[in-house]
Amino acid sequence: MVLVYNRKQKRFAKVLKNIKIEGKHEFYNIKMKSIKNNVNTKEIKVTGEHVMITFDKNKEIKLVNAQDLKGNDFIETDDGLYQIYEINKEFNDNKYNLIVNGGVVYANGILVSTVCSKEQAKIIKPTMEEWKKFQENKIPLNTL
Repeated sequence: MVLVYNRKQKRFAKVLKNIKIEGKHEFYNIKMKSIKNNVNTKEIKVTGEHVMITFDKNKEIKLVNAQDLKGNDFIETDDGLYQIYEINKEFNDNKYNLIVNGGVVYANGILVSTVCSKEQAKIIKPTMEEWKKFQENKIPLNTL
């Protein structure tokens, strides 16, 4: 079971598949800090083509591949918005392709898609439409 965000609520959902892909893979270790207190930090390690859910300074949602993230991008967490302050590239053995309904989970408390390739990108669209509605009404995701 993993914590997911679907249709205005956080809930636990069953993992449908968790596929191990062996071999050396390029990862991006993304470090971020809370915009509330600038002390709390979180980090996540994902592949370069992994689709990240980010927000600009106007809280507009953007989908960005991890390899294209910038230091001015914001990411939603279970503790509010965090801003990226460091990104490091590294290589690790094996990667996992987690599949859940909706294609979105909280990993290490960070709201991320489970979309790791262009082929998978289609599954996130309905959820993103809901988030855009929330943002138009200025409703922060972490209060739902």
